[in-house]
Amino acid sequence: MSHSDIDQYYLKKQIPELIEKMLVHRITGTAMDPKWYDALILHFDKRDLTEEQKNRITYILNTDIDILKSERYSAQIEKSQVSPDLQLYFPFASFSSRFLAWLIDYALLLGLGLIVWAIFNLPIPEDAKGPVLGGWYIFRDWYFTIFCWLYFSILESEFKQATLGKMALGIKVTDLNGNSVSFGRASIRFWGKFISGILLGIGYLMMFSSRRKQTLHDQIAKCLVIKK
Repeated sequence: MSHSDIDQYYLKKQIPELIEKMLVHRITGTAMDPKWYDALILHFDKRDLTEEQKNRITYILNTDIDILKSERYSAQIEKSQVSPDLQLYFPFASFSSRFLAWLIDYALLLGLGLIVWAIFNLPIPEDAKGPVLGGWYIFRDWYFTIFCWLYFSILESEFKQATLGKMALGIKVTDLNGNSVSFGRASIRFWGKFISGILLGIGYLMMFSSRRKQTLHDQIAKCLVIKK
């Protein structure tokens, strides 16, 4: 389609939006409508484009896609907006996948706790005998809490970015830019779960009203849980 076929006034008004569309299509590997792509390129050396816009087009066309993805993602996060195209390469984990991962992790941890208590013959009160009551006693013991903290914080940091449960469900913990988090930030996220739980579980349910599917402890630690 020739340059003269495009409504010049409309095109000039739409140039910023078209440049962002070019970015989205480059990131997602999809083809931009040829007429708009040609229009931008034909305008490249025209007065209709500012120097900033020309530089932006050059940057989009010549920059590594992974860098463009990271920058686009950061910009969307800062605006607290998540567009459909963004979720193509940073899809957030669903509540069901996170809940199933939690069940797997705590089933493994409780099983391991029962084995450790049996091997070392650690004391369990008379009113907590049996696998169910004994498991509940171990679950609320401070030794078990410390072990859980180390388990979640080490695995969810740079080491693996995911616990065994999250690995099984194909999800991981990241910072707001999709990168791995430090042990310190993973620890903040772990202890933040107690705040989410104390509030009658409302902290966990907050992910249903969050555009980034964040629970309260995710927000406290500035973390995301996304699909691998």
